[in-house]
Amino acid sequence: MRISRDEALALFHQGYPAKIVVWSKISPICPDNCRVGLADRDCWFVKFSLDREPILCSSRLFAVSKSTGEIIYDGSANNEG
Repeated sequence: MRISRDEALALFHQGYPAKIVVWSKISPICPDNCRVGLADRDCWFVKFSLDREPILCSSRLFAVSKSTGEIIYDGSANNEG
C-alpha cells in the first residue's frame, strides 16, 4: 500500500479543516528548516499555519507515512517562525 499525495492531504484535513488553515505546503521530503528529526523518514510532510495561532510562532508540521498511512508527527515544526 502506498499513500498518494492526495490521500495524505485528506488525512491532514481530517484534523485540520481548510477553514482553519491559513497556509500549507505538502512535500515528499521534510522541509530543511524543520528540526523534528524526521529527515530520513519516507513520509508526506505538510508544513502549515493555523488561523488561531500568533503570527510569530513556529509553523506546524504534519507527517504521514507513505507506506502505511500512519500519522508519524503532528506538532511544532521547531523552525522559530
